[in-house]
Amino acid sequence: KNKFFILKKTFKDLFNKGFIYISNSLIMILVLFVWKLGGGLRFYYNYRALNAIIKIDRYPLLLIKET
Repeated sequence: KNKFFILKKTFKDLFNKGFIYISNSLIMILVLFVWKLGGGLRFYYNYRALNAIIKIDRYPLLLIKET
């Protein structure tokens, strides 16, 4: 039960700071909490699914120094 309360407190803190928020987006990102060696929780998010659907710009803008 103690681990659950630590997780709940960490989640509330991150939510109140604006790192986690409710969204209406169609894209979801996997969010995990991983235990640190020294205690506490680390906030971890996985962008692999998002990166898989992002289209790379085929015509990047040139830098001013290169023109």
